[in-house]
Amino acid sequence: GDRLGALLYKPARLRPGDKVPVITWVYEKMTPAIHRLNARDQMFISHGYAMLMPNVKIKVGQTADSYEKCVIPAVNAVRAMGFSNGRFGLWGHSFGAYATSNLITRTNIFAAAVSGATPPELFRNWASGRDRDSRNIETGQARMGGSPFEYPERYRSQSAFFHLDKVNTPVLILHGEKDLTILFGEGEMMFYALRQLGKTAEFVAYANGDHSLSRHSRADALDVNRRILEWFDRYLKSADAPKTP
Repeated sequence: GDRLGALLYKPARLRPGDKVPVITWVYEKMTPAIHRLNARDQMFISHGYAMLMPNVKIKVGQTADSYEKCVIPAVNAVRAMGFSNGRFGLWGHSFGAYATSNLITRTNIFAAAVSGATPPELFRNWASGRDRDSRNIETGQARMGGSPFEYPERYRSQSAFFHLDKVNTPVLILHGEKDLTILFGEGEMMFYALRQLGKTAEFVAYANGDHSLSRHSRADALDVNRRILEWFDRYLKSADAPKTP
């Protein structure tokens, strides 16, 4: 029953009847960035993608649930506009990657996903040995509302790792080995589980990569962008790629 907002950018010179793939970028509240230039978004738009950036209203203890309830209606609303080619991608980084990793366990509407610096579970992040991580998960961005000893089922239900057997979306996982915000082992953990489950996943590790995957190295920043673009081209533009429901 909540009113939701979103940003939607279409390629220039899109003619009536043209059909384009749509990349959904997730984080939290996106509409304040309406007048802010984002070079990476412009790169995708210039390559013929529309970009959807939905707002998400997160409720305490229901973080992953909140993404499901806000992002899926936004995608369905854009699908109903009739300009897409029927293929939607999903992409997020850090907290947005937490959302991405959870969403692909809950829906098959995305033809491909990219998860950069992902935390697929909350238990080990809470117990990382860094007080800032525990605080961030309990009362900060992750909004669990307390410790895993107080809410063990909440931590489990809102962690993608325990639901990866439900994933049918091909996912590209990117992580820097020197990430000091989301532990590098989190990306490894997600990829290993998906591989053991027989899912379609690729994992790219950057030896000197920081959390941003862009500030530390121009070469790595270019490589990240190239890989993301190639991944979406493969699954969202290829003539034999299946359309998502």
